[in-house]
Amino acid sequence: MSDSPSTPPPQPASHRSSSVVLRQRSESPGADIASRMDPANQSLADALRITYRLVQFSMVALLVLFLVSGFKTVNEGERGVRLLFGKQQAADLAPGAQWAWPSPIGELIKIQTGTQGVDVNREFFPYVQFGDENRPTERLRKETRFDPARDGALLTADLNLAHSQWSVTYQRSNLGQYVENVRPGEGGSEERRLIRLVVESAIVRASAETTIDNLLKQSRTDLGSIESVAMRLAQQMLDDFGTGLRIDQLTLSRKFPPATLSDKFAKVTNQSNAAGEAREKALRQRAELLNAVAGAASGALIAQIDLYEEATELDDVAAQADILASINALLEGREIVIDGARYEAGLATGEVAAMLDEAASLRSSIVNRAQADLAIFEAKLAQFRANPQLMMSRDWGLAYDEFLAKPFVQSWYLPSGSPAEILLNEDPAILRDLEEAIKLREAEQAIKDRMDAQRKARFRTDEGIVTGEEL
Repeated sequence: MSDSPSTPPPQPASHRSSSVVLRQRSESPGADIASRMDPANQSLADALRITYRLVQFSMVALLVLFLVSGFKTVNEGERGVRLLFGKQQAADLAPGAQWAWPSPIGELIKIQTGTQGVDVNREFFPYVQFGDENRPTERLRKETRFDPARDGALLTADLNLAHSQWSVTYQRSNLGQYVENVRPGEGGSEERRLIRLVVESAIVRASAETTIDNLLKQSRTDLGSIESVAMRLAQQMLDDFGTGLRIDQLTLSRKFPPATLSDKFAKVTNQSNAAGEAREKALRQRAELLNAVAGAASGALIAQIDLYEEATELDDVAAQADILASINALLEGREIVIDGARYEAGLATGEVAAMLDEAASLRSSIVNRAQADLAIFEAKLAQFRANPQLMMSRDWGLAYDEFLAKPFVQSWYLPSGSPAEILLNEDPAILRDLEEAIKLREAEQAIKDRMDAQRKARFRTDEGIVTGEEL
């Protein structure tokens, strides 16, 4: 092969055209390689350019998808908390579509805000199989043995034992504190465990301040009941821990003493109930009696009477006079101010008012009778001074007529000048009428004396000063 290019030989006209053209060898080998590499480089550059565009598009798409994935829906009954690098940005997002930076940059936590419930029905209860906590109390009392290692109970302030079951309802009120300090796992088991432990501790403390009688008798509405005390202590601990949880209600659903003492407690309870009923009946009777005797002034009158007795014991004459004036004002129905308290007029009613009216009426009749007697005496005195004989004759005639008008006086009319012998004998009818009248007067007087004695006994009080120890 020579270095100069050779010319291909001419082809016959009848032959087909060639499919391959052989180029002549270049005099420079590098130029030939460069000419063949230019299309490959161009193709590679185009491929890299396309790939770069695809990568850019994919990155933008992934960024958009990443940002879009931060949108979440907060349902009804939920609230959202937005976090950015673990720090709270918003703690009370309303229901609806909300956005937060996706993980790991941020997070949107959805929290149920409805009422949650936890039962504390085994910790202070006799041992039963799981699911059998609602067994009737009568069946539980058949177990006469108490095992401290197995059975749960509360220790009261008077060193007695009692069994109880509780239920608590609560809400997540402060979502910021809740997310920061609680944030329970799936299902909220840790949250319920926290509530249960706090409530158990509060119940134990409240029980240690309550006697067994108060525990068994008091109701939820009683002031200072074990339920209210335990709820206050539990809420205080939750607030101190910064849990953001609020207890709505803590209910003592069941309570009873140990089975071995149930009969004795039942007897004491029955006797206590009977005593309570008797006491309430006595208080009602007392109120009815006081109202019937003095009406609305009874309370003030009793207080003033006690003060009067105290002043009498201390020989305080000035205080006695002032207190007696207050008592008279109350009894007479006058308006009065005692120790800064104003008492309206007409408070005293009932038997006191009736007695005062009767006394006033009797006083008026006595005065009127005395005035009438005085007027008659003065008239007779004037007649006696004017004509003594006429006055004596008229009074004698009036006295004689009054004597004859008596029911036990009988008159006989005899002829003038005729002698007569009269044999007198007591008339049985007159004697019977007289005896009946005497007995009637005696019976009426006895009834009156007995009623007066009963009335006086109502107002009789213990003498002496009543001290605080006696009360």
